[in-house]
Amino acid sequence: RYIRETLEMTKPASPKYVFARLKEKVENTLQMMAGELDPQRFYVQMHFDADADFVKMDPDQIRQVLYNLLKNSIYEMPDGGIVTISGRRHEEEIHLDVRDYGRGVPPDVVDQIFEPFFTTKATGSGIGLSLSSQIMKNHGGRLDYVHHDGPGATFRLVFPIPNLGGEL
Repeated sequence: RYIRETLEMTKPASPKYVFARLKEKVENTLQMMAGELDPQRFYVQMHFDADADFVKMDPDQIRQVLYNLLKNSIYEMPDGGIVTISGRRHEEEIHLDVRDYGRGVPPDVVDQIFEPFFTTKATGSGIGLSLSSQIMKNHGGRLDYVHHDGPGATFRLVFPIPNLGGEL
């Protein structure tokens, strides 16, 4: 019963959509986290293709997803490092990649990382990635872990291309 009630409390609200610039939402989130992303320890690189910036989103919910991913990056790079955020169009989707060069996701737990309450952190709740994944599903997209060789982890927010003539 406790787990069911806790899951209910962490369920994201119904999105309140607007058409917004993804790059601005990333910049706003970075400003909000300025105290945690100490420029003496972290360097954030950003690149957005011109056709990959306008999406249908609930700005508060997407800020929450970005916050969760960036908090994970900070945790996984205790000595600081580089975070790369890039946006691009891929076929009928907009991809926003958040990559760090920290410890990465152990291969034996990749299949579990989006499950509620799963964590590899000593003090983690296991809610961040699960909640973020649900938010992206509610946006008609998804949150993917992108495997790559080398250090770190990449998480991809996938948004459908907005129908600018459609309703919100």
